[in-house]
Amino acid sequence: MFLNLLPFTIGRNILEVTLLKQTEIFGFSLFDVKYFVPLYLSDLFLLLIYQNYFSNKFFRKNTNKLKINNTLKVTLSSFSIFFVLIICRSLNHEFGNLLLFGSLIILKFFLIFALPILAILKTDKEKDFLYQAIASITFLQIIIIFVEQFKGGNINRFIENRLPGIEIGVRAAESINLLRSDGTFNEPNIAAIFLLMNGLWLVNFALKNWKTKNNTFFYLIIGILALFTIIFTGSRSLYALVFCSGVFYFLKYKKTIILLLRNLWQKKITRIIGLFFLIIGLPYLLTRIHTLKNVFSSDGSLAYRQELNSHVLSLATNDFLGIGLDLTSYYLAKHFKTVDNQFTMFDQAPAHNILIQVFTETGIFACLVFLFFIYYALKKGLIKKDNSFAIAGLAYFLAAQFHPVFTNHYELTAFFFLYLGLSLNEKK
Repeated sequence: MFLNLLPFTIGRNILEVTLLKQTEIFGFSLFDVKYFVPLYLSDLFLLLIYQNYFSNKFFRKNTNKLKINNTLKVTLSSFSIFFVLIICRSLNHEFGNLLLFGSLIILKFFLIFALPILAILKTDKEKDFLYQAIASITFLQIIIIFVEQFKGGNINRFIENRLPGIEIGVRAAESINLLRSDGTFNEPNIAAIFLLMNGLWLVNFALKNWKTKNNTFFYLIIGILALFTIIFTGSRSLYALVFCSGVFYFLKYKKTIILLLRNLWQKKITRIIGLFFLIIGLPYLLTRIHTLKNVFSSDGSLAYRQELNSHVLSLATNDFLGIGLDLTSYYLAKHFKTVDNQFTMFDQAPAHNILIQVFTETGIFACLVFLFFIYYALKKGLIKKDNSFAIAGLAYFLAAQFHPVFTNHYELTAFFFLYLGLSLNEKK
């Protein structure tokens, strides 16, 4: 039920408004700055779930009372305040009507986060179905990315995103012959974060329940494959996160991992499969890691992120309520034209850091409330140390410090809020 409301196939938005035409943008800008009001087919499923819940509550006899603990009250209240502050920003803004419609995405995040509170998974059968669904959608991404690698080009799921001449997909900036696969998403880094979230969830779930549940071996295999497949997305920051996660899991489940490795190494088929993946993955990994020296150069990705983030922050100098949700691209293009003003190496894009993006677009007060919400939403699950959903949520938040993945990538962020809600309602 939960996963039906997440927009894997993004489709088209119902309202799209051009704020700044292409002819008015100079330098590296090759696109119109547009504002999207995000309404998807998956929103219909979300509304139907809530309609069904409230219909049963008000029009049928229901003796079950919803119990909300203090942690849930704090997170729900802080998220509500965050939403109200965003609504307030639209009242005196030059694009007030668009911001009012655009704030619907925050409302949808709230509904997705709160959904597990209304529909707590009570039986083992319900939980197993959810776990199997997570494993299945992760395996789908793995298969598609492997197909893209062997095909030597993206498989064009999003027809509207593939312009003539670039059908081959995204290539690494430093190595033009290196394909960066993106799965069912339209950006390799987004696919990498999705694989990281679900891969860590599956590995932690399998190792935690190794002796108590069936089919954990398949969850472990899919989780390891997900983390391995991140190699082909070319996301070097996530390479580091995978490495750190591997060290953490080894220290946490040392005995189980050593026992598994001993048993698997004794089987010839395991060694053959391991060698196969080493052959196909190691050359790509080494080539991508070899370009790390370019990251710290004057025109490398680190310098790009620093300059972009600093200019995005400068937009919020006098706007305590923020410049407006998703309007970073517009104001960058408007205020930092590369012909009339100083030379800039960045394009018109959201900040590559979720905190800077939230701070600039929603203001200092909303940003503090958002941090407060994230802290309390993750605190309970991480203190348990065995909550797989909280670990997946933390993985997203860490990865979001290096990539622009908030409202501009709803299809990924929706998983983040769903997993936060599940982590608060997953009983030990």
